[in-house]
Amino acid sequence: MRERRSDGDGERLLGQIFAHANLNRAVKRVEANGGAPGVDGMTVKELRPYLKAHGLELKTSLNSERYRPQSVKRVEIPKPGGGMRQ
Repeated sequence: MRERRSDGDGERLLGQIFAHANLNRAVKRVEANGGAPGVDGMTVKELRPYLKAHGLELKTSLNSERYRPQSVKRVEIPKPGGGMRQ
C-alpha cells in the first residue's frame, strides 16, 4: 500500500476525483463511447444502475484504499497493414 501524503494534496485530488460533477462526466463519456464489456462482463447499459446501487460502497473502498481492481482484459486488434496489436 502506498504512503499517504501529509500535505493534503492527496486528499484534495481524491476530492476532485470523487466530485459528483466529475463522476457524472466520466460515466457520460463511457456511455457515449459504448465500449465492450470488461473482465467483469458488465455492459455499458448495466453501468449506471450498478453505480446507483453500489456507488457509495465503491467510493468508500477507493478512499480507504481497500479497492483492488480486477486484471485487465487483453484483446488483440488487427492492424491495417497486417499483424495484430494488443
